Amino acid sequence: MSSSVASSGEGGGSPRMCWCGAKVVLMLSRTKENPFRRFFRGSMRSIFFKWVKDATWEGFAAVEVQIADIEQRLRGVSEQMEGVKENEKARRDKRFVMPNATVVAGAMVIVGGLCYLYGKWV
Repeated sequence: MSSSVASSGEGGGSPRMCWCGAKVVLMLSRTKENPFRRFFRGSMRSIFFKWVKDATWEGFAAVEVQIADIEQRLRGVSEQMEGVKENEKARRDKRFVMPNATVVAGAMVIVGGLCYLYGKWV
């Protein structure tokens, strides 16, 4: 038997407040079925109840989901960085190839023009 609670983390974990707004209290069971088992309970007017072990496992499950989300984001960022590296390398290669080809072509035109002029004057 449980009700909705405001918990310390999204999706589970140790509850802090009951749905009615009362603080949740940590209690110790003194029944024959569950001796010394810890549980969370809302106020005396509340019907909130949750075993500490269940709340802990819910917290672990929520953390696992968050870790998976972070791993997925990290993979996406890594893929983007690889793309940026490839684009930068291609841009760098293109930048250095084109000016060198232009310089060589320009030098050939100048040298050819000088040879032509030298041949006419001699």
